[in-house]
Amino acid sequence: MIEFKGEHTQAVKNFVTRIRTARIKANALFGVLLLGFVVMELVFPRLFTWYKQPPMPLIIGSAFAAILWFAFFVLPLKKQSHGNDLPDRVSVEDGAVCSYYGKQCERVAVSAVLKVVDFGEFYYVCRDKADFAFFVCQKNLISGGTIEEFEALFEGKIVRETTEGK
Repeated sequence: MIEFKGEHTQAVKNFVTRIRTARIKANALFGVLLLGFVVMELVFPRLFTWYKQPPMPLIIGSAFAAILWFAFFVLPLKKQSHGNDLPDRVSVEDGAVCSYYGKQCERVAVSAVLKVVDFGEFYYVCRDKADFAFFVCQKNLISGGTIEEFEALFEGKIVRETTEGK
């Protein structure tokens, strides 16, 4: 078992904050655009006589898209809020990466990991779908196993980058 446990550095905290803020901004922008489209469909026919009433399926489809957006993107962001975006510990065991937030655990199979980004001081494990959990493994917090074992487990998936300028 490979385990990372302890207090994260400011660089890791800044990285997670930047990722979370980007997700919230992207969802907010999409929501505003979607809402603007729905409002336009409802308001334009009443303001401008030259604008014909859009077909009812278009209005229903837009409202349905807004509901789906809210259910799949806004609620998970609120639900994911663990009080802390950083996990208490991250472990790799039984073919899965587990990110623990108190008693709650987010789990992803090693085979479902798309890539592992090595930022020098820490690893960021990215899975193959939109991720609301943070799998951040700070190298100096390794308490079980070795960095070599971790890198061997994700061989071919590790991408080396830097956090500077991002």
